[in-house]
Amino acid sequence: MKNKSADNLKKFISVAVGALLVLASLAVAIPAFASPDQGDGYWSDTFTDSTGINASASTNISVSGGDVTLAVDTQDTPVVAFNDSFETTSINTSKWTNSGWTSVTDYKHDGSRSVKATRWQTSWRTYNLTSADINLSAATSATLDFYFMEYWSLSNSGYLNVYYYDGSNWNFITRVDTAVSSYQNNWEHFTASISLPTYRISNFRIRFEARVAYSTAYWIDQLTVTKTVTIQP
Repeated sequence: MKNKSADNLKKFISVAVGALLVLASLAVAIPAFASPDQGDGYWSDTFTDSTGINASASTNISVSGGDVTLAVDTQDTPVVAFNDSFETTSINTSKWTNSGWTSVTDYKHDGSRSVKATRWQTSWRTYNLTSADINLSAATSATLDFYFMEYWSLSNSGYLNVYYYDGSNWNFITRVDTAVSSYQNNWEHFTASISLPTYRISNFRIRFEARVAYSTAYWIDQLTVTKTVTIQP
């Protein structure tokens, strides 16, 4: 009985050692991940990035034949690039370069103040209100949005023009007043898309040019430039 038990033990050890040798050879022969010089292979996993933009964002990585494909979810997000509700007692010089416009309380679309261009003289003058640099370099779209009001009693010689700066030159965009009766003493909403092929720059600016004289006035309130940017959630 002792010899038989010893023989069985030897056989068991021999089989176990053989199995371990087979497993060891497989571990050497099969890489953890396929690489270009080891033939076609595939590995897939899902992980959570704890160091990226959002720790709860999951990203799928597929490796096939040495090529790596990343599938990362993105979304277009509107961001306020520039805004002013003109609620300060004087025009904010960190946002605007001003020639002739004033902060007023006589008319406002919202809040307690707006900005106004007027002149109580019979001779005509042109007053400019120019924004600081607005960064649109990473935008996929952008819009300009504001409210305006006008008053006039002379011939239609006054105007309120809007210009955009393209990094080198000022470009006329539109004349927002039309000197029609319904616009007098009524707030009008203006919104327009900004052409990014021309204005996708870091120093984009806007300018309001008002030509005014006696009994002619223009008001602006609640101005916003919104840009859309693509971000990873």
